[in-house]
Amino acid sequence: MNGNSGGKLSGRGGEGVSGNIFGGEADAKRIKSFLKTDNFIKMNYDAVLKKADEYIKSEPQIYMFDKISYNGQYNQEIIDITSFAYLLTEDKKYFLRAKNEMDFVCSLDDWQPFKFLNTSAFALSMAIGYDRLTNKLSGADKMKYTEAIIKKAFEPALAEYENACGKESLEAGEKGWWCLIPWNWNAVCNCGMICAATVWLKDLPELSKKIIDYAISFLKIYLNGLEPLGTWTEGLGYWFYANYYVSRASSMLINAVGTDYGICDGVGFIMSILYAEYMNHDAFNFNFHDTGPESRIDTSPIMYYAGRLNMPRLGASRVKTFKEGFLPIEGGVSTSDLIWYKPEYSKSNGSKYDDILFQGSQECVLRSNDIAIAIHGGNTLANHGHLDCGSCILDALGKRWFCDLGKDMLTYRGDVQFSRWDVYRMRAEGHNCLVINPSCEPDQYLGANAEIKQFLADETQAIVNMDLTECYPEAKKVTREVILNKESRTLYITDTIDLKEEATVFSFFHTRAKIKQYEDKIVLTESDKSIDFSANYPIGVMPAEPLVTSPVVDGQADNIGINKLYIKLGNIRETKIQIKINL
Repeated sequence: MNGNSGGKLSGRGGEGVSGNIFGGEADAKRIKSFLKTDNFIKMNYDAVLKKADEYIKSEPQIYMFDKISYNGQYNQEIIDITSFAYLLTEDKKYFLRAKNEMDFVCSLDDWQPFKFLNTSAFALSMAIGYDRLTNKLSGADKMKYTEAIIKKAFEPALAEYENACGKESLEAGEKGWWCLIPWNWNAVCNCGMICAATVWLKDLPELSKKIIDYAISFLKIYLNGLEPLGTWTEGLGYWFYANYYVSRASSMLINAVGTDYGICDGVGFIMSILYAEYMNHDAFNFNFHDTGPESRIDTSPIMYYAGRLNMPRLGASRVKTFKEGFLPIEGGVSTSDLIWYKPEYSKSNGSKYDDILFQGSQECVLRSNDIAIAIHGGNTLANHGHLDCGSCILDALGKRWFCDLGKDMLTYRGDVQFSRWDVYRMRAEGHNCLVINPSCEPDQYLGANAEIKQFLADETQAIVNMDLTECYPEAKKVTREVILNKESRTLYITDTIDLKEEATVFSFFHTRAKIKQYEDKIVLTESDKSIDFSANYPIGVMPAEPLVTSPVVDGQADNIGINKLYIKLGNIRETKIQIKINL
C-alpha cells in the first residue's frame, strides 16, 4: 500500500466508501478470529472492553484543558473505545454509549475553532463514530451528524484554509495560521479534517474533496519540515500527538480511496518514526523539551507505520514491549493496536536497537544492554523547546539516574504574565547542563545552535562530541564530549571550556536517586541498585530549584524529591570538567 504523491483527490473515482475505514466490521471479525490463539489480541481485546464498560458508567461531559478550552481528546477516546467495543461484541449497550457521546458532541454550540485543535479532535470523534456505526444509525441521526460536521468542522476549516491561501505566514491566532507552520498544530488540524472528509466523502463528495485537497496541500508544509533529516524538535509527547492524527489520516485515505498521497513516503518522515522508537527506553522516555513525565510514552502509531512502511521490526518491537510489561501504560488502551496488528509481529523480538544520531534535531541515543543515554542539542528556540543544549538523560540497571523535569504547565496558561525563559524547568539550570555567569537573563543564548560534531559507535564504545559555543555568549569555545565504554560499563562526560574572560561556571545533573557523598566520589542509589559518580573537581548537592540570581516566578512547578549534583568553579577562563560514572 504505497501512497502516491501530489495531485488532487483521486482513486476509486474519489467516491469514497461507507464503513470499515478505520476499524470496521471486517476488522472486528478478523480480530475475533485470533482471540483463542493470540495472546496479544486477547489482552488488548479485554482491555478495550474493560475501558468501554468504565465509560458506560459515565455521562457525557466536557473536560477542560484550561479555563477556556475544551479537551476534545477525552470525548474522542470515549467514542473510539465504545464504538469499537460494539463492533467486537454487537452488544447494544456500547452502541448506545457511543451514540450518546456523539449526540453530546453535536449539541455543543461549536467545536472551538479559535483553538482548532479541538475542532479537529471533535471532527475525528464524529468521523470514527459515523464510520463504525453507520449501518445502525437512523436517517435522522445521519442527517444530524452530517449537519454538525458541516457547520462545526468543514465550514470553519474552509474559512481557515481560504485565509491562509497565498500567504507565507500568519500571526498565531489569525485564521489559518496553523496551516503555514511545520509543527504539531499543522499535522493535527489538517489530518483531523482529512479523516472527517474521508468518512463523509460519499455523502458530501464535493465539499469533502475540497477539504481534502486543501488539507493535503497545507499538510505538505509539515511534511517538508521533516525532510530530509527527520527533524523532530518538539519532544516525544508531541510526536505522539501529531502522529496519532497523521497515522489515522493515512490509513483512512488508503482504505477509502486507495492512496494517502505520499503522506508517509519521505525519507525524513521515516527517520522521524525511528526517533519515536529510540526515544523510549524500557519504562522511561527521554523527555526532552515539553514532553512531560519521564515514564514511557505509548507511541501507538508505530503499529500502523510498521505495516504502511513495510518495517515489521517496528511492530515486533511494539509487541515486545507488551510482553516485557512496559506496555500497556496503566489505564492506557488503544484500539489501533488491534486494528493494525499483524500476527507475524508476535513471532519475532524485532531488531536490536543500538546507537543512533538524529541529525535533524541534533540528538543521539547510545545503548548497551540495559544502559541508554540520550544527549540533546539543536536550536534553543525550537517550538516547545527549552534552554537545554548539552543536556543528558541516563538510564541503567532499570533505573533513571539523570532525569529531565519535563514541561511546566504554567507555560501553557494564558492568564498569567511572565517570560518563558524565567521558568526554572525551561532554563539551563533546570537541566543537566552548564551554566556560565548565572543571572536573571536566559542562561543559554536564544536562537543558538548546538551541533554534534562527532558521532562514532561500535560494539565496544560510543563517542559523541557536541559544540556548545553558540549557547554561551561568554565562550570562545565550549564542547561536551560523552563516551560510553560498553565493555567496562563506564560513562565519561568531559566539558572543555575556553572563555573570553574569567567567569563563574556551574555543571548540573538532576537526579531522584538517594545521594551519599564520599571523599572521592558520590554514590547514587535507587532501590537496590547503585552507580558511582566522580569528577576532577569537588561535587556538591543542592535542591532542584532556582539559583539566588535567577528570576522569581510564582506558581511554577515544584521539583519535590529531586536534587542536583553540581560542580561550581569561580574565576575560570579555561578548564576541563571531567566526570566519570561507573554503571
